[in-house]
Amino acid sequence: GFFSCLEQHLTAQNLSFHRKLRASAAALDLPESKIPVKVSPVLTSPCLFGLWRPTIYMTPGCVDNEQTRRHVLTHELTHLHHGDHIWSWVRCLCLCIYWFNPLVWIAASLSRRDCELACDEAALKKLGEGERLTYGKTLLDMVSSVPAPGQLLETATAMHETKKQLKERMRCIVKKPKVFLTAAIVLLLVLTIVTGCAFSGAATRSATDPSDSTQPTTDPPPTTETM
Repeated sequence: GFFSCLEQHLTAQNLSFHRKLRASAAALDLPESKIPVKVSPVLTSPCLFGLWRPTIYMTPGCVDNEQTRRHVLTHELTHLHHGDHIWSWVRCLCLCIYWFNPLVWIAASLSRRDCELACDEAALKKLGEGERLTYGKTLLDMVSSVPAPGQLLETATAMHETKKQLKERMRCIVKKPKVFLTAAIVLLLVLTIVTGCAFSGAATRSATDPSDSTQPTTDPPPTTETM
């Protein structure tokens, strides 16, 4: 069914991305990073990729500019600190299981957006408030392609956004937005889905389990005692 096709697409898409990185990436010596950093010419934007052995992958343009490299490294290390490489897999699994529910797709999209906004704010706390505008410019320079149709099934933290979307994100950086409202909406959607599934499961069991049905009771006939 569609679940199987979606699961196969998820696996194939991420395996293909992994093979491309493995064939093209070269190690980069950055002592300030606690995880491996590599540079790959096949990337359209930097990313954090890998569940068991997460690695930061940079584009050649990141490496050539010291400020850009520092911004990108801080951003991706913040993703690592937040566990976003793990949450990306959780989102993908939820999409594969509840592919039929549009609320799950909306929640996944909002969750991905909030991960980036939260990462931006945390990264700027490390970089300093004075680098808000230069950090925003770095983000604008890092995106050069239109998002792929299946980007929600990507487990890498790549910045697949259009220029327009990224400009809106940069305005959010300047205005220091609060992401708690969107996070609350996502949580509410997830709770609604889980609660609905629990109640529907309970109703199904009640309808199919004969032991749950109430049988009418009749009083036993009166007995007459023989004297």
